[in-house]
Amino acid sequence: MPANGLYKREPFRYTGVFTAYELTERRHGTLVPGSSVTGRVTAEGDGVPLIVSNGNKHLIPANCIRWQTMGPISDLLAGCGVRASSDVWGIAGEKVTVLLATHDTELDIVIPKLGKGAQVRVIQRDKHYQVIYQDTLTYTGSYQRAMKQFDSIVIEAL
Repeated sequence: MPANGLYKREPFRYTGVFTAYELTERRHGTLVPGSSVTGRVTAEGDGVPLIVSNGNKHLIPANCIRWQTMGPISDLLAGCGVRASSDVWGIAGEKVTVLLATHDTELDIVIPKLGKGAQVRVIQRDKHYQVIYQDTLTYTGSYQRAMKQFDSIVIEAL
């Protein structure tokens, strides 16, 4: 399986690693021949279908996916979530979103079920848990913020 893919022309890491005993790349899965696809290919890598969609059903033929694949999956299932280009890990929720930057990154998120114009409180902390940013602002339908490695951010709907 390809290690990387494209979803809506945006690159993301697709296959994952096994870490129970050692860090081992797991690029295994079932290659889906393009001729057998009856739905639409919503993500591909090196010409290989990585996510195939048919209505509200989605096939992801890898046996170990990277956490960055959560971006395309959450977008397909709910039309929201963290973009795959954002190097963060965590949970995006309607009332509270909590994320941790795994590398220096630009956070780009659409928060589930939170409408434009809602008030949110944002608190960003550095790796030493010191508050480096805090504000209450109006949500515009997406949120972007620069984050350093190991920064955490809490976005709370008010």
